[in-house]
Amino acid sequence: MPVTIMGGGGEGSGSTPSFRIASFTNNRSINELGTSISSITFDMAYLNGSVSSHSIAPLVGSVPVVDRAITLSGQDIMSDMTFTLTATSDTGVTRTATTQVKFFAPVWYGTVLDNITFTQLDVKGMTKRVNPFTNFTATLNITNEFSCFASPMTNPITDIKEKLFGLSILDTYNVINNFPITLADGSILNYRIHVKKLMENTLGNPFSLDIIF
Repeated sequence: MPVTIMGGGGEGSGSTPSFRIASFTNNRSINELGTSISSITFDMAYLNGSVSSHSIAPLVGSVPVVDRAITLSGQDIMSDMTFTLTATSDTGVTRTATTQVKFFAPVWYGTVLDNITFTQLDVKGMTKRVNPFTNFTATLNITNEFSCFASPMTNPITDIKEKLFGLSILDTYNVINNFPITLADGSILNYRIHVKKLMENTLGNPFSLDIIF
């Protein structure tokens, strides 16, 4: 996820570059909704000066001056959080930066054997994608099955296009709204399902579709 750095301080021509935070990241920026994070590792880097103190809020607190990575453990985080790094240089300049931990409902894509009687187990048997709801390319190889895509009702797929020609084929899919799927923590989230109206067979040749949110 993008890092937000505040108080970077521009330098004019001929001036001495000021202390700044070059980067502040974490290793758990993208997570599956319904799962829990027990530990997070933060990494930080600085430019133009030495650090006299730095800390991360919430939960972490003061970080040893020489450390450029620290792990927060023993947690049970299941919702979005923003962590703020505050660093002060040996010349008294203070800068802040943020990094986020975010949770996203899975998107599933692939094929099902039947376009009417499929269950959530069939949906969960497809390829799972956990990511921000941005457009992506799905590559499928289909033998007498039905291509299928599942996205949360809150972040539905809005179009399906042939990768080669860029043509929409959305109207070749049946749409099922409010299809309940149980997440990892047992909670239920309603999904929109796009499932092909007619059986497909690509004769062993994979093809690609652009999935649009």
